[in-house]
Amino acid sequence: MTHTLDPATTDAERVRHDDRAHVFHSWSAQELIDPLPIASASGSHFTDYDGKRYLDFSSQLVNVNIGYQHPKLVAAIAEQAGRLCTIQPAFANDMR
Repeated sequence: MTHTLDPATTDAERVRHDDRAHVFHSWSAQELIDPLPIASASGSHFTDYDGKRYLDFSSQLVNVNIGYQHPKLVAAIAEQAGRLCTIQPAFANDMR
């Protein structure tokens, strides 16, 4: 069943809709979750689609403890993506 969105749908509503339609959230009853749509992030803050800024005390579960959008990390990701985006776990790679 395909759901079409009203053209007046906000970006946050569209992100929520797409998340519900295509993302499986682990350790969650799928119908009970309501994730906060995030539009951007920089340093130790992220921002929702209404422009509200949040201080991220958990560093996205310690995955970005150097901060969001750190220029050296962004450059390293771009360089690696241009060379080899992904490799299956059974293979070796110099960047692992």
